[in-house]
Amino acid sequence: MANPFIDADEDPLSTFALDGDTASYQILKQYLRDGHLAPPNSVRIEEYVNSLPQGYAPTDTALGLHLNAGSSPFGDPGYAQQRVGIINLEPPVDRAPVSLIFVVDLSGSMASDNRLGVAKEVIYGVVDRMQAGDRAAIVTYAAAGLTRAYDLASGELERRRKVRLALFSDGVANVGATGPDSRKRFRLGDGVFIRHSGASRNLVAPARQVYAPTT
Repeated sequence: MANPFIDADEDPLSTFALDGDTASYQILKQYLRDGHLAPPNSVRIEEYVNSLPQGYAPTDTALGLHLNAGSSPFGDPGYAQQRVGIINLEPPVDRAPVSLIFVVDLSGSMASDNRLGVAKEVIYGVVDRMQAGDRAAIVTYAAAGLTRAYDLASGELERRRKVRLALFSDGVANVGATGPDSRKRFRLGDGVFIRHSGASRNLVAPARQVYAPTT
């Protein structure tokens, strides 16, 4: 076990987070494909669980709660172990069209560990779920920055469209100017959601530092 056994009679408090991350499981698969075990500090059991289908029934409330219990392999005979499962509402099928802007880092460091290949897989998966009325654009860069992507986003905002801007990078800070004055230039208004997806096992200097706050 990663943690020592705790007797619930002595410490009955248990907390958990609503964590939807799955990156650790993808890292594990990459290491196994390469014939290696994942380093211990990359293991996140909750992210392994999040990555696998649990078969929970859909919920019609904000959160659905699922509880089950069974004999515990830990502790004295007769101990039980309980699982608490949480499921949220499925995204609505009917939604307003969105403009997707994928910003892909093509710097030399993206060639290692199939980082660019991982970014492509993610983009293909998102594109497969596009609906009628959605638009998509891809902006690639090596060092020039995010100016072109923000120009596209600004144009879509002027058309009163919702914008989703996703940056795929290995985290090396090569996305252009990052000083306070430059960040002001990249400030966008309501209707823009920005996500930075790391395509590296070891993110060094996350590029999200160039973002001004958005909604």
